[in-house]
Amino acid sequence: MYNSKLVAEMIKGSLNWRGFLDILLIAVVLFFAYHALNRLRTWKILFGISIAVIILLLANILELTGLRWIYSNLSNVALIGIVIVFQPEIRKMLERIVSLKGARLIGKGKEPSCLIAEAAFAMADIRQGALLVLPGKEPLEQWLSGGFSLNGDLSFPLLMSIFDHHSPGHDGAATIENGKIRRFSVRLPLSETDRISEIFGTRHHAAMGLSEVCDALVVAVSEEKGTIRVFQNGKTELVEEQEKLQMRVSSHLHAVASFNPGISNKQGRWAVPVLEAVFGVALAFLCWSSIIISHGEMIQKGITVPVTYTGIPNDITLVEDKLSEVTLLLGGPKSDIDAIKPSGMSIKVDLSHATKGKQNYQITQENVQLPKGVKLMGAQPSQLSLRLEPLVVREARVKPQFVGKLSDGLRLLSAEVHPETLKMRCPASFGGRTELNITTAPIELASINGDVKINSQVAAPPKCQPVKDDWPNIEVAVKLASKHQ
Repeated sequence: MYNSKLVAEMIKGSLNWRGFLDILLIAVVLFFAYHALNRLRTWKILFGISIAVIILLLANILELTGLRWIYSNLSNVALIGIVIVFQPEIRKMLERIVSLKGARLIGKGKEPSCLIAEAAFAMADIRQGALLVLPGKEPLEQWLSGGFSLNGDLSFPLLMSIFDHHSPGHDGAATIENGKIRRFSVRLPLSETDRISEIFGTRHHAAMGLSEVCDALVVAVSEEKGTIRVFQNGKTELVEEQEKLQMRVSSHLHAVASFNPGISNKQGRWAVPVLEAVFGVALAFLCWSSIIISHGEMIQKGITVPVTYTGIPNDITLVEDKLSEVTLLLGGPKSDIDAIKPSGMSIKVDLSHATKGKQNYQITQENVQLPKGVKLMGAQPSQLSLRLEPLVVREARVKPQFVGKLSDGLRLLSAEVHPETLKMRCPASFGGRTELNITTAPIELASINGDVKINSQVAAPPKCQPVKDDWPNIEVAVKLASKHQ
């Protein structure tokens, strides 16, 4: 199971400016995904994916090895499947993000909107079907097929003639942009959702289909019922007044000049967007936290590291319980724990403020350098009990240290050392009150064949120090004699 303290520490440690930026970007993606799914009615697929994600999170939290193995091996295939299933929605969101150009207004004042509204209601009165497409900010050409280029000035007679029953192109749609009728008899993509009832004909399904894939405003005049509907962002609205249609068209032409991610155009309804933003940020934080936890599997591991003592004052020394190793229990993300090399770590105990006597030093995180995110959960032993004694100057007699045997027929006559005594700094209790002796480094007798003077080093006791910076060289004068003398 995950350690709640470690999880909290990991999330807290990741909440830097990069973490906040990560959460903000996730919230933006969720916001666009919400509006795309809301328009295209793909909630069933999203619900299934959500259940799969929840099961994955539970498998990570409960450490269900089997499920985690299945998910880890199928994740790449599942990602490809999501991209294929949601290809239209993903393409839609990407187009909204990268599309930076503003829409151009068609003409000046209200004249274009007046012409469109007047023509639409005139055609509705005589039961003449029509489809008028007003592009928004997003690319439109990729969704259109067929038709004929016109580039004619927008006018009431031209609109009426295009959709006249006797016109060859009356069944298609006309695109209006920048005061021009660019194309007519254009085919639009049919809706792939069940948002519009089957009682509506092909003309209305085509209008809904285009509004689902881009931000264009489509005005549809029903030939059978003589009604007018506007379609935008996957939604439809019945318009019964010419002034209302004129305002709707005019509002679209001005609104699409700046980026609109799909929030309702109705004024005074800030509560819904604010709630969506708050919910999106909260959901983004939960997703981000889950990703941090799932990708940073928390473990605990014990490692043994050496202990180094630094800053020992010149007038005192350690004489008891000087541990050389301590076992640390570390906790944190598995990747960070596995990257730790015990050979490059040590516990540093600062004794610069130590005084003589017995003292206890607690091992904390300050005594060891750990990677960010890794915490010291405990140590064995958890504290160091040290005894420090003052250093005193004492005099010791120097004795040669011989090893091995002399060659046959030789015997050691004498061995004189110079200097005969040395002063050294030792703990106050070292050697008690007895006379102190110190030896030279080992001298091999088998290598001596006659009288000789040998320069040797001092074999100093571990707790003693030279009075000066270094131990002096010791000269040993060896005299040999024959066994028969």
